[in-house]
Amino acid sequence: MNELFEFWNLQIKENSHNACIYESAFLRLYIEFEVFLRNTFVLFSLGRSYSSYIPKRKLNFQDETQLTEIIRGESSFVDYIRAIKRCSKYIFEKDPFETFLLSANFHDDLSKMKHIRDYLAHRSNEAKGHYVKQVLNSYGIEVFIEPGDFLKRKMKNRQETFYSFYCGIFHDVIDLFHNDEVLNSL
Repeated sequence: MNELFEFWNLQIKENSHNACIYESAFLRLYIEFEVFLRNTFVLFSLGRSYSSYIPKRKLNFQDETQLTEIIRGESSFVDYIRAIKRCSKYIFEKDPFETFLLSANFHDDLSKMKHIRDYLAHRSNEAKGHYVKQVLNSYGIEVFIEPGDFLKRKMKNRQETFYSFYCGIFHDVIDLFHNDEVLNSL
């Protein structure tokens, strides 16, 4: 994922005035983040890992197909972030996803990032309403601005843009899932 961060950071550096670049970068990075979480969830659920850490499981699955069938249920699409939040507490003895995704350190920001992603992906009135209420209004922004314009804004009391801040969240969560010392302390 580092190559993708580097690619989009270069695009933004060369086109920092273009809000569409911020939107494209954020959406592409968010999708890759979802893929990373999905792959990590599947690995952990099957008793595998990127490293020496393997979480103790309450449930053992035969293979990825069985895991996916159970998570999917009647739906044709699996929203893995929602599925992870819903199912991981039943799969793992000490849920690493709860520790990272639902912790006070990340939960609010990840929720805002999902609302930005949903509006960028769907452009529906419902997604727009959530984006305005959960993201813009939470930062004291009372007028609607497109996500690209929001992402390129500097945060109050910080020298970084919202885009840079959210990229930091992506990095931090991914780094935690690759850190044996942190994982083994769970």
